[in-house]
Amino acid sequence: MEKCFENGVIGEAMTIKLDAVLPEYPKFDDTKRRAPDRGFRLTKAQTQLALRNALRYVPEELHEKLAPEFLEELKTRGRIYAYRYRPEGRIYGKPIDEYKGNCIEGKAFQVMIDNNLDFEIALYPYELVTYGETGQPCQNWLQYRLIKKYLEQHDIDSLYIPEILENLKKEVSFTRVNKDNEYIVRRLTPQECAKLQGFPSWWCSDIGIDEPTYKDITEWRERFIERNNALGKNVKPKTDNQIRKWLKDPYSESAEYTMWGNGVALPCPYFVLSGIEYFSKHNE
Repeated sequence: MEKCFENGVIGEAMTIKLDAVLPEYPKFDDTKRRAPDRGFRLTKAQTQLALRNALRYVPEELHEKLAPEFLEELKTRGRIYAYRYRPEGRIYGKPIDEYKGNCIEGKAFQVMIDNNLDFEIALYPYELVTYGETGQPCQNWLQYRLIKKYLEQHDIDSLYIPEILENLKKEVSFTRVNKDNEYIVRRLTPQECAKLQGFPSWWCSDIGIDEPTYKDITEWRERFIERNNALGKNVKPKTDNQIRKWLKDPYSESAEYTMWGNGVALPCPYFVLSGIEYFSKHNE
C-alpha cells in the first residue's frame, strides 16, 4: 500500500516519538462497555484525511501495516481508536511511586489519566470515553502512548506550560495545598460515590426492567403520585406506557449523584446499630 503520509516535517517537530516496533494486538474483555458505532459517512477525501491524521503519530515503516487496520476501525466504529496501541489488560490509577518519571507532577498526571480509563470508572474504557460521556483523556491510544512517554521523560520545568494549565482550570477546579504546589481536584465519579457511601460500585448497574409486570407499573405509579403529593405538585399521573418506557431504562447519572448526596454513609449507622445490638444482648 502507498504510504499515506510523509512524516518528515512532523518527525523534525516531535521530540517524543513512538517506537518503530508494532505492538501485539491486545485481547478485549467482552463484558466491558463499548462505545456505539458512530457510523461511517465520510467522503473519500475525508477518509484519507482521517487516516493521515492518525498515521502521523507512527513511523513511516509502519504505515503499510496500520493503514488497513485504521480504515477498518473507521468503517466499523466510526472513528480511529488505534486499538493495537492499547496496553494489554486493565488500566487503573496505581500508587504514584510505581510510575516512571523525573518529577512527581509528571507521575501525578499519569495517575489521573489512568484512573479515568479504569474499567470501573470510564464509561467506554476501550474507546477512552470518561464517566458521564463528558470527554476523553486522549483521542486514541496513539496519543495515550505519546503522552505517557512525554510525562515519563520531562521534568517540572518543561512540564509547566501556563497555557495548558489555564485550559485545565476551565474544566476542573483547583485547590492550593501550599504556596509551592497545586493539585487538581476533579469531580468524583458515581462509582466512587457509591464506594464512599459503603456500597459496591455496581449498585446502580443494570437496574432496568425489560418486561415490567402490571404489579411493577402499579407500584411505580403510586410512588410517582406520592412523590408529586409530597412536593405539592398537581400533575397528571403517568400513563402505563410512560412508566413502562421509564422502567426499561431508569438510570441517569444526575439521579445517582443526587441519591448518593442525599444518602448516608452506610458503615456509620451500621457500626452504631451493631454496637447497640451487641450491648443490648450483653448488658449485665
